Amino acid sequence: MDGTGQCRGDNGVDGIAAVRQHAVADFRALRLAHHDPALELLSTGESLRGDSHSADRLQSAPASHSGCIHVACDLIKRMQLRAAGNQDRPAIEELVFGVLREFGLSPDDETDADLRDIEAAYIRRGGIFDVLVSPSGKIVGTIGLYRVSNSTCELRKMYLDKSVRGQGHGRRLLDHALCSARKLGFARVTLETADVLQAAVALYERYGFKPYTPDHKAPRCDRAYYLDFA
Repeated sequence: MDGTGQCRGDNGVDGIAAVRQHAVADFRALRLAHHDPALELLSTGESLRGDSHSADRLQSAPASHSGCIHVACDLIKRMQLRAAGNQDRPAIEELVFGVLREFGLSPDDETDADLRDIEAAYIRRGGIFDVLVSPSGKIVGTIGLYRVSNSTCELRKMYLDKSVRGQGHGRRLLDHALCSARKLGFARVTLETADVLQAAVALYERYGFKPYTPDHKAPRCDRAYYLDFA
């Protein structure tokens, strides 16, 4: 989903449904934080893809929960998703390398060489590198599309700070990346990841990514996936 809400991802979810989808995740977090069982209606069984059933349930939510709805939507809107530049390198490396170490993985010169010049490695090659920024200006999420060929791009550097996980931002980043890949004309998205990143692996598989064996994998990665657009 891009800023205009016009792009459709691989699952055919339009911008409005995608926003609802992210809000549903925040309803779960709100319910747990406030111990409000009445919010169960908004936090059980919804698809990650924001399907029509989930949207209908969200639209028919009791009026008494409108405050929670506005809070959840506000949480999403306050996180800015913007293009990154080389000036962001220190903050991006701090986030990426910190998450890697959190899961027992190590930065390496081969896999992370693309961060030395983000603009050359991503943007000028025909891809993107975007960051999720908190209201205080801190970079709390990253996502990149690296152009492999005219028809294929690689999803890279999708990381979230621990403080913003479990709030729907991972799905927001992935939706954004898939819509961007379509808009840039790519027919296939590939990615490499590690088994220890269980939440990310589960998210990719729910979005329809299929495992495959590439010719070469990054040293810290033991899984590879691809997704073809219909």
